[in-house]
Amino acid sequence: MLAEKPMDQSRTEQDQENRGNFLKMTQSLCPEDLRVLDAELWEVDGQVLIRKNCPDHGFFEDIYWSDYEEYVRAEKFRDHGTGLQQPIASKLGCPRDCGLCQNHQTHTILVIMEITNRCNLRCPICFARAGELDTSGDLTLEQIRSILVYTQHNNYPLKVRGAGNSGGEPTLRDDLPQIVEMEKELGFDYILTMTNGIRLAEDIDYFKKLRDAGTWLYMQFDGVTSEPYLQTRGRDVWPLKQKVIENARKIGYNKIALIPTLAKGVNDHQVGDIIRYSAENSDVIKFLVFQPVSFSGRIDISKLNVGQQVRIGVDAFPEKEFTGEVVEVANIGQQLPNTDAKVFEVRIELNEKDTILRPSMTTSNMVVTDVLDSVLYIPLEAVYANDSLTFVYTRDRKKQVVVLGPSNENFIVVDMGLKRGDRLYLSLP
Repeated sequence: MLAEKPMDQSRTEQDQENRGNFLKMTQSLCPEDLRVLDAELWEVDGQVLIRKNCPDHGFFEDIYWSDYEEYVRAEKFRDHGTGLQQPIASKLGCPRDCGLCQNHQTHTILVIMEITNRCNLRCPICFARAGELDTSGDLTLEQIRSILVYTQHNNYPLKVRGAGNSGGEPTLRDDLPQIVEMEKELGFDYILTMTNGIRLAEDIDYFKKLRDAGTWLYMQFDGVTSEPYLQTRGRDVWPLKQKVIENARKIGYNKIALIPTLAKGVNDHQVGDIIRYSAENSDVIKFLVFQPVSFSGRIDISKLNVGQQVRIGVDAFPEKEFTGEVVEVANIGQQLPNTDAKVFEVRIELNEKDTILRPSMTTSNMVVTDVLDSVLYIPLEAVYANDSLTFVYTRDRKKQVVVLGPSNENFIVVDMGLKRGDRLYLSLP
């Protein structure tokens, strides 16, 4: 836990007038190398700003709270905690390696476990790039139990009440109801499952098992029309979201929280409609949690090479599109904290010039890593797996074994098993 310090009374009135109203000292991280820095909180024009200075990378200023009055209100509920009896010693210094180290005073509120890295969507805005077929990344029941037991042990004498099952898409696990039962057995009494809802729309018997197990559903919900889902999820899943609500009503389930991911210009204009939809279905929907989008993702770095062509979109001007070329790919990646992922710097040279372009603009970049001519390909969501076999469901509801080839985020090549014109199910028939 990074420390906070009281206000330095020696600051001059002129300093405060020039820079705003100084609130207090705290600690933060350098965004370049993650070293711990002293930082200051300032109230400026109705916002709370955090300011910090790194000796190697310079000065940084960011919005800490967008509303000063709301910050003051929230401060009334600050609780520094009483400390833990069994902390984990930090060797490199908090927050680099500690988890709940000796500097932490508050206990874990909610432990979130990535119980699978499989997913049945290929969301353009998702950090993960998980497939639906490979179960090698699933946590075993023994591993899940050990995480839960360790969490309670580490937080003693306080009790952790919340457990969250995340992924990937956790409902791809047939044993999810068993996992929920295990969590209840170990003393967790607020259990939630973070889901896109697809299986719950298509498999009401599975939905009933989760109802009986006693989990809340935190369901991805980006709007009340098809358009936002096509942009954020790469597929129109709006009918499936409505089907989940319908199925919940059928089986008497009323523990759904909607989790909209808001993206400016994509679905922020539907905030009011989302709230109204929730109110109209409040017999099964109990609350909303809005979260901002993070335009990030993952890619196999081995597929990137100098000379590849790039299509570039500017988030601030969605009507604009540019082209470019990869001119450099870093050989060594930087490790992201608290994850197995690494970030590799990729330099792209623009082919065009435009006066709208400014430093630090965020972009969406599509790199053409390969072009395949005259191949048969199908949507990834049409493919299923059982042991070592991959198969699809044909129009007559029969399983057809297929041999697959290369894939991208949305489609996969079929080498054997299908012919042009075959019609397939995109979901379980």
